[in-house]
Amino acid sequence: MTSGHSYSSSDLLVQLGETGYSGLSLSAVAFKLLKDRFDRTVVQIKGACQLFLSTGDPSNAVYADASGSSQYKVSTPFGVHHRTTSISRVVERDIPRRWSSSSNGTIATSDADGGDRFALLARIDWKLLESSVIHFRGRELATGEFFRKEGLGLYGRHRVFTARDGREFKWILGAYTSELKLNGSGEIRAAIYRHKTLGLFSRPRKASIEIFPPFEDMLDEIMVTFVYIEQLRKTREHLRLDK
Repeated sequence: MTSGHSYSSSDLLVQLGETGYSGLSLSAVAFKLLKDRFDRTVVQIKGACQLFLSTGDPSNAVYADASGSSQYKVSTPFGVHHRTTSISRVVERDIPRRWSSSSNGTIATSDADGGDRFALLARIDWKLLESSVIHFRGRELATGEFFRKEGLGLYGRHRVFTARDGREFKWILGAYTSELKLNGSGEIRAAIYRHKTLGLFSRPRKASIEIFPPFEDMLDEIMVTFVYIEQLRKTREHLRLDK
């Protein structure tokens, strides 16, 4: 991650002229600069295609790359009747701190984890008696619309979604983990989640999600869909074990 910089009003005014944002207030420019950065930036994981979780719970963890740099944060506060999962992406430190939230909730930032700032990427509203809802990239879709069901596994039917580039991907609800494959491709794997192990019979390891080339450029989509799918798989796993 890059080192932080301080920005003065004159700095932002220079950016106004360079980027064609003239006529906007400084707060509006700050918001637009961050949003534009989000629209065109893909998180790059240098030297690895693996994100390690700070906990064994994908719904409540910071996801860091092999160098230890935070990339995502997932938070699901406890709720009896209603739960919401927030999926946030790290904000580069050269982005000005002039703002901390937005009216639509998509650019809210936080400094809670070791000085890292995160901006809201997506939200999942979990529902008991109807489809849960995913808020992502300006869209609000029930999971029944976001995914379609295909095939059958130990914990129910697998889930297929269409990525931004038009390709279909299938999340496999496996017996022990979730795995993402390019749909209709046979065995072309895009990502896999590996659980945390305590090292009783092998070396201990942190929980991680591994993304395989050439699918690193759809990391945001993988993260958002993974969090939903793994929670779904884990819930059904627990129900099966409790029987």
